[in-house]
Amino acid sequence: KLHLPADPLFLVPIVDSLDAGFSVVDGNGKFQIWNEANTKILGKGVAVGLAPEEWAAHYGLHCPIEQRLLRHDELPLVRAMAERRHVEQEVILLSDALPEGRWIKVTARPLYNASHEMIGGAAIVRDVTHEKTSLLVSQMMNAFFKSSDDGVIGLNMEGQVLLWSPGAERLFGWSADEM
Repeated sequence: KLHLPADPLFLVPIVDSLDAGFSVVDGNGKFQIWNEANTKILGKGVAVGLAPEEWAAHYGLHCPIEQRLLRHDELPLVRAMAERRHVEQEVILLSDALPEGRWIKVTARPLYNASHEMIGGAAIVRDVTHEKTSLLVSQMMNAFFKSSDDGVIGLNMEGQVLLWSPGAERLFGWSADEM
């Protein structure tokens, strides 16, 4: 069994050392814990006294599909607490602090006390901009590869065919499986 120190302040340096954003709100949506990585990722620090209905506008939390601010009931932490379940959601950040935009992935869940009463929620925020950009570039390259009329052939150092485009099939008359 894990024995933790009685003083809860021992957790502060641990939470602050995380490279993912971490926050905890009470049952009313008031921030109780907010680490420095959250500020770095979201581009703004904790807004003391900010109601959950104002989070989207303050931090620039946008719907990736419809490119609009998220409604209060669409916010991951609000959803997790309202639906009493784990929520994982991708969000686009666009704000004065981050005009270039940023993709984030939010993992949120409700928090319960020993009596199994919900007392708040916790969220972890990760910057996934690099991963989303890499995926987009890969998808674009795949689309170009498949739609090109040119014969694109990729070989390894031993001369084994690794890539054989549809254009190569049309040009040479052999399928990728025949190579």
